[in-house]
Amino acid sequence: MPFLDGLFVSSLPRAYLENMQSGRSRGGVSKILPTGEIEARLDKIVRIHGDEKLNELRDNARETAGELGMEKEFQALDKLIGALLRARPDHELVTPLAAVRAAGSPYDPDRLNLFQELFSALKGTELHVREEIEYTPEAFRNMAFFEAYFSNYIEGTAFELEETQEIVWQGKIPSNRPADAHDILGTYKIVANTQEMLSIALDVGPDMVSLVPENPGEVTTEGGLNVTANEESLKQTTAKLKAAGIHVSFFIDPIEQQIDASKRCGAESVELCTARYSEASLAEEQFTEFEKIAAAARHAAGQGLGVNVGHGLDYQNTAMLAALPEVEDFNTGHAIIIQAIFDGLHKAVADMVKLVKG
Repeated sequence: MPFLDGLFVSSLPRAYLENMQSGRSRGGVSKILPTGEIEARLDKIVRIHGDEKLNELRDNARETAGELGMEKEFQALDKLIGALLRARPDHELVTPLAAVRAAGSPYDPDRLNLFQELFSALKGTELHVREEIEYTPEAFRNMAFFEAYFSNYIEGTAFELEETQEIVWQGKIPSNRPADAHDILGTYKIVANTQEMLSIALDVGPDMVSLVPENPGEVTTEGGLNVTANEESLKQTTAKLKAAGIHVSFFIDPIEQQIDASKRCGAESVELCTARYSEASLAEEQFTEFEKIAAAARHAAGQGLGVNVGHGLDYQNTAMLAALPEVEDFNTGHAIIIQAIFDGLHKAVADMVKLVKG
């Protein structure tokens, strides 16, 4: 391929073929990439662009090998690509990253590093509750767009921002990654349309739906549902869900008025928001918040409501709440997933179960 000033650079297929040669060195320094580096680069192609891109590279390399007499090098590259795509399970891979992909359990090391950075940053950051903002419809749609982009990005579904704009605003689904594109578009449609959320719940028919407030742009849920201010709409939504045989729970602050309003709206259980309890920096402050939750749990149970707790619960603060006899469920998924990065999911779940069971 032309480069500059009469110089040429190898095409990508040729570059991979040349790196499959053995014995290429000058002055004792190898002129080819280590096998592990080649595996990492091929894995990145699959991770970002999908299997089709790697198959396309292989097809082009086959053609180039025929022109250059590099059939032996192509056979080595073909075996390596086949192993990554699980077509040649007998081929030995040298890096853990490639080996787990071949085993059908790929992971994204870049995302893993980002999660580690995120964990470190959040661990040392005090999050403040922001005042509620009245968003315009346009602002709400824009925030739904960024929610769709970033929530999928951190899970490994990476598109350029311009590609995402075409997917969401123009409905252009790239032929090489239709499933990933539909993840982006589906997330946007759900976040941008509360009626869409209700329709999905009714179509899917889960055992339970928990109604949670969310402001566009918030990092995490910033507080409980204001049931007393939205009784009529919540009554209608709850009635539709219950008519479909779905258990309905409200995520609320531990306040008696909100509990009573939840009962009037037809909720069958409440999830008491433990944000203030979890964010308390002093033991005395945390115990004060604990007493509020305990009183709210007793009041809700007395109303015949199921009682769950959640928000900010982790391996340090869950045990105290586990002593409350009224509490049936603990929503601690965020802490479990973070801990699983270090201990594995099985141990992270088992340790949390021990805390909950006391």
